[in-house]
Amino acid sequence: MSIKKNILCIVPARKNSVRLKNKNIKNFFKKPLIYWTLNFATKINFVSKIILTSDCKKILNHAKYFKKIAAHKRNKNLALSSSLMEDVVIDIIKKEKNQYKGILILQPTTPFRDIKKFNFYTKQFLKNKKNYISISQIYRSNHLCKIYKKKVYFVKKNGINCYQDGSLILLNYKDFIKNKNLEIDGSTAVEMKNKFESFDIDYKIDFKKALKFFKSNYKFKEYFHNYNV
Repeated sequence: MSIKKNILCIVPARKNSVRLKNKNIKNFFKKPLIYWTLNFATKINFVSKIILTSDCKKILNHAKYFKKIAAHKRNKNLALSSSLMEDVVIDIIKKEKNQYKGILILQPTTPFRDIKKFNFYTKQFLKNKKNYISISQIYRSNHLCKIYKKKVYFVKKNGINCYQDGSLILLNYKDFIKNKNLEIDGSTAVEMKNKFESFDIDYKIDFKKALKFFKSNYKFKEYFHNYNV
């Protein structure tokens, strides 16, 4: 039985980065950093629409290089350092005519992804409609959570400490509308055991570490080109 594509993919890229200026368009391995995520999004099998959302015309222009990607001009009040990603997603949904089964968020600052893994989980999602959130016990972020019986919890006290990363956020459309939150308790945990799959380029030092790793590790460079390009 064929599975119908019905996932909306959103790539958020704000202009005024606080910690690393213009990070989304910084030259990363001979391409703007955002290129890697946009290109990756076009290769996911079960995505029906891809939207690049930004308040920056220069960033939005990158959508033109991909036939499958639409540009969404973000309002200024949704492009502040205090703006919530949930509000950005809601703004996009209001303007969309279709009601999708799922919403996939891809952060441009987490460019190291495995296409096989994403094709697997998007296919699984369309079968079971479960929420999937990537977590890591290796890489620390500001989003502390618990993993208990392979489920992610943000308010639960029991479980193993872990951290939500920006690699994979795949949510049931109806669950998101109901909760209006990207952190949904009971989501299925997708553990990123390779620390670079959870790597978030947020500071200048992160940028330097990623470039250094690229240059010194041929195997990962090969992996990146074979699975992410």
